[in-house]
Amino acid sequence: MSVHYEVGHANPNHADVEVCPICGRAGDYAAVKGSLVEQVHDPLGLELLFTGKIRGETVKDESWQFRPIGSVHSLPWKVSAFTFPGNEKDRNTHSVGIAVLEPR
Repeated sequence: MSVHYEVGHANPNHADVEVCPICGRAGDYAAVKGSLVEQVHDPLGLELLFTGKIRGETVKDESWQFRPIGSVHSLPWKVSAFTFPGNEKDRNTHSVGIAVLEPR
């Protein structure tokens, strides 16, 4: 499956805003060149999937309770997560991740 961090189009900080501190070219990705989606949103999506965080900040749902959304590790299976560098040969994304789910 493919995962990347996506901001809703109605959001004033829509994902195409390069300088957005959440989903733009900031922090570790400030100097990264190329597609914003492939070079910034893809690794942010892996971070969210594997840690439940974006740029180290816990992501919470937008309900009245604002509960942390958690990560793949909160599933009722044994999870092994791996991240590899992208941008090689046939990979046009900053990072590639693999999550292996097994019965506990």
